[in-house]
Amino acid sequence: IGGTATGTDGIITKTGKDKSSEKPLGGAVFGLYKAGEGVTADTVAKAAEADAYKKATSDDKGQINFSQLKEGTYYLKELTAPDGYSVNTHVYL
Repeated sequence: IGGTATGTDGIITKTGKDKSSEKPLGGAVFGLYKAGEGVTADTVAKAAEADAYKKATSDDKGQINFSQLKEGTYYLKELTAPDGYSVNTHVYL
């Protein structure tokens, strides 16, 4: 997972590894969790999908875009993976 976030917009790209390269993956669902009192990487790792501040699904280019974000720090985690792939359990800051 790689990407950038600037201002109030952020674009993140989900890729899968095949034998020769990384290819974009559509259909992965991600949750964005706003850091704050009681919200840490550890709590996000155990958090329910319903607790997400925002959710987005990667498109056919593997990209997700969160817009109209309030200023702050966020955690990102994959909630569901495309068919044939496993969920990446890492929580990104």
